Amino acid sequence: MGLTSRRFLIDKDGVIYRMSNKRFERMVRNPENELIPDFANQRIRCADLVIELVDRQPAEVCRETFAILEFDHRGCLDTGKFEKQQVALVDAMLEPMLTDRKATSNIIDASQRFVAQGGTWAPTKALRGQIEKAALNIFKCNSL
Repeated sequence: MGLTSRRFLIDKDGVIYRMSNKRFERMVRNPENELIPDFANQRIRCADLVIELVDRQPAEVCRETFAILEFDHRGCLDTGKFEKQQVALVDAMLEPMLTDRKATSNIIDASQRFVAQGGTWAPTKALRGQIEKAALNIFKCNSL
């Protein structure tokens, strides 16, 4: 038994593409060399899933996260925006643990929450099912 991660990008028409983790890492580290012209000037939905493996075969979806990726006119990932959104998500998650509960102010700085929300999305039940089937090799999708 083990775990693996699978990443999928969903275009504006709802077409699901699987992207290898290595390619995604290259795209984040050096976006100028990992262009996706078909995604030029678009906000593309991204789904990251952690999959349990049994006998090296995908058996169950353990965790899902959903992000938005923005591409410029050439199909180059806007890594600055992506990184800001990822940091904001972590900040929003840790905020309750790090906030001084004895503070007397009624003012809450929600700016990070708005940044985080701009980088996430929630799939419909049907789309989530398709993504999970693709992650479990039940549904064949295109690769990037």
